[in-house]
Amino acid sequence: MQKTLRHITILIFIASQLQTNGQALLLDTLKAQHERQEYPFIIIPAYYEQLSKKFGLSEIKNNDSFCLRLWTGSMFGYNLSTFDYKNGYWNSRSYNYFSDTSIKEVKLNPKISTSEFLNKLLAFNFDKFISQYQIKGFQDNVDDGTWYTLEIIKKKGYRVFQYHSPESYEDNDNKQFAELIKMLDKFFYK
Repeated sequence: MQKTLRHITILIFIASQLQTNGQALLLDTLKAQHERQEYPFIIIPAYYEQLSKKFGLSEIKNNDSFCLRLWTGSMFGYNLSTFDYKNGYWNSRSYNYFSDTSIKEVKLNPKISTSEFLNKLLAFNFDKFISQYQIKGFQDNVDDGTWYTLEIIKKKGYRVFQYHSPESYEDNDNKQFAELIKMLDKFFYK
């Protein structure tokens, strides 16, 4: 029951952020998928695109070189961390937000070099990554925790992955994603 209430609360929050009929239709589809327990968390690309524009970022799919965006959310707020290559330079930024009108850009001071970060990032085989909902037999049994959406674009195209508190599970896919999050946290924040 508590898990169902959490999902309904998330859906209500997202519904309050959506403005067009197309997005409302998508939300209705997600509700139906939720009732059948088929949905991959709550991927609403239009919402991420809308927030990206408010942050002054281009649509990720329009990038012609490497770009990584990590969206995180918990009951304490939301964050977007970005890492991309533009005009011959590597750029990293972070944004804290509690709603789409309360946005704060955070200056990053990475504790590891960009080259070390890239080497560690390349060690992850994103072509073989899957989202948590795709793990055979997976059951999400964490009521709170942190939601992660990782968007990545590179030469082989656009990929998106979603996980909820991967550090709470013992299977290889959750462990691998949790390792990636630790590495990204080290670069972006610690």
